Amino acid sequence: MIKLIASDLDGTLLKEGTMDINPEIYDIIRKLKAKGIVFAAVSGREYDSIERVFAPVKDDIYFIAGNGGIISYQREIIEKMAIPADILKEVVEYVRAQEGASFMTAGSAQAYVERADQAFVKKLREGYKLHVNEVDDVLNAPETMTKVAMYNEEVDAAVGAEEAKRRFGDKIQIMASGDYWVDFVDVHSGKGNALQKLCNRLGITKREEVVAFGDNCNDVSMLLEAGKSYAVTAAREEAKQAARYVLEKPGPDSVLNVLKMILEL
Repeated sequence: MIKLIASDLDGTLLKEGTMDINPEIYDIIRKLKAKGIVFAAVSGREYDSIERVFAPVKDDIYFIAGNGGIISYQREIIEKMAIPADILKEVVEYVRAQEGASFMTAGSAQAYVERADQAFVKKLREGYKLHVNEVDDVLNAPETMTKVAMYNEEVDAAVGAEEAKRRFGDKIQIMASGDYWVDFVDVHSGKGNALQKLCNRLGITKREEVVAFGDNCNDVSMLLEAGKSYAVTAAREEAKQAARYVLEKPGPDSVLNVLKMILEL
């Protein structure tokens, strides 16, 4: 029996970098809840952004934001996996030095961007609908950070992630989180670890009771954690290899079709 469904957003349920979602998902989520099945929206995005996507059902689902840095339910933060201050400083100094790169840090529900990067601020506000705080220095922001996200259209994210891994080793988790996004999160964070924490909270002990959907490298740990896992058609090869199934038809509607099948079980 399925008890928990966890789905990535960008590239899985949403077109990358947009807020566009098939509104049919809201009715499906309500029907899943009526059957006792929990839905979790899982994303590299910040909580503020993904809550807006799911506004009609925001009190009915769990949110795993910032690639596992935040777990939230009904606007209460259940878990926050912050990056230690000394490692955060190293990472910020590293991404500042990358040619062609922009970056942000993420707190509990907001993004922090240094004022000089106005084009990037516009992209985050208009595309991802993030609540962006413009600061002179992200290292002086008034809260602990769960993620550093580097954006560079000149470098494929998988290549950028591997380069960063050679620099930092096991100090921090590093993953491709989109075509041009590389995310840095605490070693205890990540979508797979967050999914495991949520299962513990819900009393779910069997992997086969969990379904997950994803498309990118940052979804791999979550796909491996779930007993039934699906990669979308356009997923990166790493995600396809981690998933038990690859959806044949392209687009978010293929995910909705699987959810409808689960409702019929």
